[in-house]
Parts: sequence; C-alpha cells; structure tokens
Amino acid sequence: MNGAEFKVLRESLGLSLAWLAQRWGLESERGPKRWQERNEPIPDARAADMEQLAAIADGLVEWQLTELLTDAAGDRRLLVPRVDADSPDEFPASFYRAVAARVSWELEGRLKIVYR
Repeated sequence: MNGAEFKVLRESLGLSLAWLAQRWGLESERGPKRWQERNEPIPDARAADMEQLAAIADGLVEWQLTELLTDAAGDRRLLVPRVDADSPDEFPASFYRAVAARVSWELEGRLKIVYR
C-alpha cells in the first residue's frame, strides 16, 4: 500500500490521522502524514491494520443492509453517532457515518440517516 492508497482508504473509512496515530500507539501523526504526503510505502503492520479496518467496515455495511430499522412511516433508517462520545465503541463517529454513506449508496439513497 502506498501513501496515496493509504489516504484514499483512510478518508473512505472516515478516519483521521490523529485517530490512527493513537490506535497505533504513535506519539504524533507525523509518520502517517508523511507517508501520504510523500507517497511512501506504508509499513506492513499498518497496511494490514488498514485492511482489517476496511474489512470491519465492509462487514458493518453488509450487516446494516440486512438489519435496518423501519420507522412508523415504513422508511428505512440508520442511526449514526453525531460525535465520538455517542459512538458505541472505540471507533470514531466519522467511521460510522462513512459506513452509513456506503449503505445509503447501496440502497440508492432510499435511506433516512438520523443521529442517535
């Protein structure tokens, strides 16, 4: 995975450099920022983690497509966290909003996205 691929994947997952640096136990986001700015190869362990995060997002998209809530009007709706404090686990709220965008795309926009 090169820096450009890293940046595209990171952004598509709704993950910030700061969040990834914290996840990886780095003192700052300088390393990951440098990888994407200079289009440097990503260390294998970090690339593997990014692929694992993408697989988690893929699984959430599939799960959401089968488990969507239906409101009183019969519309499909998906609850997403507005801020990180509303997130159900260690992932940032932006990760769940990125998943919701993919679910909406899969349903061709026939989805209400609402905050928890």
